Amino acid sequence: MKTEKFYDGVSSFYDDMISFESNLARREDFYKKIFNARGKTADLGCGSGLDSIALAKSGFDVTAFDPSEKMIESLNRKAELYGLDIESRKCRMENIPAEFDGSFDYAVSMGNTITHLNKKNLKEGIKRAYEILKPRGIFFLHQLNYDYFIKNSIRINSIKTGARIIVRFYDFSRKKARFNILEFAPEKPKDYRLYSVTHYIHNHEEIKAVLFKAGFNEIAFYADMNLTPFEREFSKEMFILCRK
Repeated sequence: MKTEKFYDGVSSFYDDMISFESNLARREDFYKKIFNARGKTADLGCGSGLDSIALAKSGFDVTAFDPSEKMIESLNRKAELYGLDIESRKCRMENIPAEFDGSFDYAVSMGNTITHLNKKNLKEGIKRAYEILKPRGIFFLHQLNYDYFIKNSIRINSIKTGARIIVRFYDFSRKKARFNILEFAPEKPKDYRLYSVTHYIHNHEEIKAVLFKAGFNEIAFYADMNLTPFEREFSKEMFILCRK
């Protein structure tokens, strides 16, 4: 399934799956901590708008990019609800128009977005992230640490319970993973919906090399949003802070 179709499909329950409301305040606090001055910010792969809304509520001037029409619509509805002015564009990270070059103080790419990019598109996407930043601009991105998942034979990422059961799980191969979302009502488990999309596995060294090649010269890896040092064998996630 293409990335756009996958996220269009899960858009109706996506906010419940990621606990949108409960995570919003946490994201606001986090961005105030790592970006010590308000500025123009690009959200690359904005999804339903968790980071865009958090940033805009914190005083940042946000432009959001995502290839899913449904996700962009979800973001726009929230921006209107919160009374926020957020520009949105339907496009992939590697295809950001040249009109945005040198426009942003900050760029973020959260929610495991870069796993949707194959090796070639990852290089192009990171290059575009570099090009849209102003001199000394900061790029903050996130990806699961698949080395940890594969080493420990972990296939289930999360299980969300409630009116609907939502299970996120993986089928791993050497260079790719099939990311699956299974969704059903507890009383009718046979009436399930299953959505699947390819995730490309980029390890710590590969991401660092691509960032350096794009031009980023200060790169730090962390294990969580508390900026705990990253450990390849023990950290479930990678949070990467780099400067142009």
